Amino acid sequence: MSNAERGVSLKSQVAALDSLLHGRSLTLSPSHRALQKEHLEAALRTLKWMEIHAPEIRRAMAAKGGKV
Repeated sequence: MSNAERGVSLKSQVAALDSLLHGRSLTLSPSHRALQKEHLEAALRTLKWMEIHAPEIRRAMAAKGGKV
């Protein structure tokens, strides 16, 4: 099982997206690129999960007065 399948922290997912969006991934070594790919895949899975569960997330946030 890869790291991405076990779970990648949100911090690592954000860092991978930030690096890709700002062109810093162009100079990564092959092993770092592979790790970044796992983190980007995890970010995609997280966003897809959030999209599926958006109504429940919104209801939970509304029940807490918008605070999480």
